Amino acid sequence: GAATVILAMGAGKAGAKGIDEYLKKVHPDFREHISTVFRELREGKRTEFHEVYQIHWYNDREYEWVNKQGTVFRYDVKGRPISVIGSGMVITKQKNMEESLRLAKEQAEQSNTLKSAFLANMSHEIRTPLNAIVGFSDVIGSSYDGLSEEERADFVRLISVNSEHLSLIHISEPT
Repeated sequence: GAATVILAMGAGKAGAKGIDEYLKKVHPDFREHISTVFRELREGKRTEFHEVYQIHWYNDREYEWVNKQGTVFRYDVKGRPISVIGSGMVITKQKNMEESLRLAKEQAEQSNTLKSAFLANMSHEIRTPLNAIVGFSDVIGSSYDGLSEEERADFVRLISVNSEHLSLIHISEPT
């Protein structure tokens, strides 16, 4: 669920220490960016934030994904931000599901590529002997009387060889 958080942004030692302790819990890949967000909030360069990053709450736990947003809601007498209010949600399950879907999509795309290659190969394997069969059958049919017995026998043998080749093609998709 969502949690409301009030973060002290004061320039004092206590505020800075609290932020430093929080940043130690942020995953190293996100720490510099989140540190910049907090610095910009403290300096008044931004008044709100919306970030998705990884953090761990306890030393013995894995990092969890969080979706946090907030806005400055209190300023000191000089107009400097001193407090931020916001909410955050743990979205680790959602991020894990997104990763699973991304991997499934990659596998489907790879499978589709393999299937296309398989079909192209099978098409070639079938067309080559079939073209020979059709071609030599046409030659025999159109010029039977003009062929010698030896030529007819060669053409029939070639038709037979290519027919046998077709019958030996084993069609099974790759796994």
